[in-house]
Amino acid sequence: MTNNSILFVPTNGVGLGHLTRTLAVARRLKKVTTDRECIIFTTSPAVHLIKQEDMLGYHLPSSELFKGKITPRDWNHQMSVHLQLIINQHQPSTIVFDGAFPYAGILSGIKNKNIVKVWVRRQINKQHPNYEKLLQKEKDFKYVVVPGEIGQKQENSNINQYFHSNPVVYLDHEELLTKEQVRKYFNIPDGDKVLYIQLGAGKINDIFSPIQFILEELCTLDNTFIILGESPLGERLNIDGENMITIRDFPNSRYFNGIDLAISASGYNSVSELVYFQVPTIFIPNQSTRADDQLMRAKLAEEYGPFISLQDLNKESFHHAVKRLLFNREFFDQRNKSFTNGAEEIATFLSNI
Repeated sequence: MTNNSILFVPTNGVGLGHLTRTLAVARRLKKVTTDRECIIFTTSPAVHLIKQEDMLGYHLPSSELFKGKITPRDWNHQMSVHLQLIINQHQPSTIVFDGAFPYAGILSGIKNKNIVKVWVRRQINKQHPNYEKLLQKEKDFKYVVVPGEIGQKQENSNINQYFHSNPVVYLDHEELLTKEQVRKYFNIPDGDKVLYIQLGAGKINDIFSPIQFILEELCTLDNTFIILGESPLGERLNIDGENMITIRDFPNSRYFNGIDLAISASGYNSVSELVYFQVPTIFIPNQSTRADDQLMRAKLAEEYGPFISLQDLNKESFHHAVKRLLFNREFFDQRNKSFTNGAEEIATFLSNI
């Protein structure tokens, strides 16, 4: 007989997206119900973030770290064995897989288990290289939870297995530091504009060159203070400068009330958070990703307030965007809640199944 725990299985090899979304949902699940223990089994190396939320976590390194040392078949066997051991130990009532594609090891690990199986994945389209395979894999799950993109929330229906939510955001508004607290924490000089730069983990494309270009251009501005955000999983940038600080923190969104202008990649979490907290942002889409349409996401964000998508990063376009967002009060003052947090919607859904 199963108990009332929920086992989350987020898979990450490059970034933090799946684990971050899982933690966002799990931490709210603990609020909406007091009798559901959250257990996390992940391939992400950022397992310390699970402990940070005072949850029990298990870890199996991503298959990408075993290239040349173990076959995909053997890795999937390890995944299956680990997963079955955890299920046997905790006897969860629900298992929630968050990943782009359910590996063979995941499916064999949950096969024939008397557990409610849920797959959390973002919306797919017919242009996706594995579109038909993804649709077939849905049959292995009772429910498919689809966190929405900016501007693309779909209505839910009781007659199918899909549950659609608003975009998922890690923190709530009341958890952010105030503008005054941010300025005091970083010792920001009075009168300086605060600029925040985060271009991702740096493992999909080369982020150093864009950062270098951006910093050189921003140095031409007076009275600015730069916060350069490093990913907890990325390489050290080793960039120093006057009126600039590099942070390796999580989540960086806690500082967003004190940011005058952000320059960011267009990953799902980054866009969702910056739009949710209405931080004026220049989005620089990563167009080297295989299936994630960052350009489309950045373009959709432009309809929600002080946001600009730069497909072609050059001096003219960059300075025009900076001038428009940093010094144009019409855009700068647009700091309003744009959607409800999908993390709470998904947590409520999971608590009722």
